[in-house]
Amino acid sequence: MPFYKGGDLDAWIRDKPFADLATRRRIAIGLLYGLHDLHSRVLGDFDGVQMHDVTMTQPLQSTKQYMAPELLRDEVVDKVESAVDMFSVGVVFANLFENTEI
Repeated sequence: MPFYKGGDLDAWIRDKPFADLATRRRIAIGLLYGLHDLHSRVLGDFDGVQMHDVTMTQPLQSTKQYMAPELLRDEVVDKVESAVDMFSVGVVFANLFENTEI
């Protein structure tokens, strides 16, 4: 799938509010294939990863809307599951298919 020259997926959704359903489905499928590839290569598979001594130079800002609720709590996260990715995918799909008859 070619990259969108106008920016990221949020920009595409904003710029193309009336894009056809087939195009939106292709984007959704591409996202799922990409996520599957990341997890199968263990580049993004965080099942069971222990979160110790994790420090951030600045708080998360731009991705909070996509983060699973358990990651937003004011407590230490001991274990990150792949389910947090599925939550994020659901948020992306909600934005992608908003105002679209499926």
